[in-house]
Amino acid sequence: MFSLQKGFLKRPWVRYGIAVVAVAVGFGLRRMLTVHVGEALPTYITFYPAVMVAALLAGLGPGFLATVLTVVVVDYWISSPKDLFVHASPAEAAGAVLFSCMGVFLSVLTELYRRAREQAAAYEKELALRESEQALRESESFYRQTLESIPGMIFTTRPDGSCDYQSQQWVDYTGIPMSEHLGDGWNKLLHPDDRPRAFAAWRDAVEDRAPYDLEYRVRRHDGTYEWFKVRGRPIRDAAGKIVRWFGTALNIEGLKRAEERLKASLREKEVLLQEIHHRVKNNLQVISSLINLQADALDQPALRASLNDVRDRVRTMALVHEKLYQSGDLGRLNFADYAASLLHYLWRAHGDAAAKVRLTLATQPVTFPVGIAVPCGLILNELASNALKHAFRGRTEGEVTVGLEREAATNRLCLYVSDNGVGLPADLDVRRSASLGLRLVQMLTQQIGGTVAVRRGPGTEFRVAFAAPEGA
Repeated sequence: MFSLQKGFLKRPWVRYGIAVVAVAVGFGLRRMLTVHVGEALPTYITFYPAVMVAALLAGLGPGFLATVLTVVVVDYWISSPKDLFVHASPAEAAGAVLFSCMGVFLSVLTELYRRAREQAAAYEKELALRESEQALRESESFYRQTLESIPGMIFTTRPDGSCDYQSQQWVDYTGIPMSEHLGDGWNKLLHPDDRPRAFAAWRDAVEDRAPYDLEYRVRRHDGTYEWFKVRGRPIRDAAGKIVRWFGTALNIEGLKRAEERLKASLREKEVLLQEIHHRVKNNLQVISSLINLQADALDQPALRASLNDVRDRVRTMALVHEKLYQSGDLGRLNFADYAASLLHYLWRAHGDAAAKVRLTLATQPVTFPVGIAVPCGLILNELASNALKHAFRGRTEGEVTVGLEREAATNRLCLYVSDNGVGLPADLDVRRSASLGLRLVQMLTQQIGGTVAVRRGPGTEFRVAFAAPEGA
């Protein structure tokens, strides 16, 4: 309320009015006391204090002059001119003059003080404003230089997603004035194939208040398009309301080209590996066929059986390359599919000896790298061939079960081959056997860092346990 009154009293016409009222009150008081006392009172008792108050209230300038003229006119109209000094003694006249001078002097001091305070306040306000403007310019310059020094392009948008700032890098890169980037203008600089996808993703991010992360092509000033990785993040106030979006755009054209070169190189290597697997498989099949022809030409059954074993081992390795050639992954092999193909081949190769033996498969779908698949395939070939040759002598039928399972406690894999045949001889020491097949099983198991366990009667079961390879 005080500030309103203070501002109200600064108006000249208000102060002039109050001064006139003060003079009128002084005259009224003088007349009332004169009537009450019965004689004219000295002018300085009532009139001149009123003049002094009026001078203080009116201040300098037009208001002060108007007040003095008003006092003189009113005094002349109410009293005769002689009342002003004739009825006053020299001391009263001197007092009147003194009071008038004091009023004028105080009025001058008051006005000078008021003007000095107003000028000081205006100067302080102007100084504070200049300091604020300078600090704002320095802060804006600092943040602009910071944004311009970032190795990428910067943009900001209003809460509704409308762009309101693009860094100078955008202008330099596109060759388009800043004004054409604002709003939704940035979308016109995108590759036509990327434009609908990028704009729809940005609208969804704004509506869902979710981060924006996308790759698209932007037109350069020379008309070519390059790939950019663009990220946008919402900026929130203390209440969690989005007040702005801040985003960066990083030129990834070099990375894209390197990626394409890498993909092309990988495709070439895949073709090369496929060709290698195909040729290795063909060469092994040729070797297998040559061995088979040699075995057929022999009269000795024992030697022929040995060559057939060699043929099956070569066929086992050839099948690995055949499966790799047929699969999409040239480095890993689906062992369950491979084991089924290998065992069905062995059953066909052993003819009548395997015709009455039922094959049961319980292999989990696990993929092996070539370094594990080949040893496991050869182990499986030796154990399944031994079962077909020796487990069912003197019997008309039987069953062989082949499985691959994972031990949950140790995360080790276990490849097992079991049969319900006659079992191993009681005096046979598997680890010291002279059989080439069993010695191969021992050596191949050591190669993959595994162990061999044998369970005897009824029937026989071989269990080869080894650590699961990475990715299996």
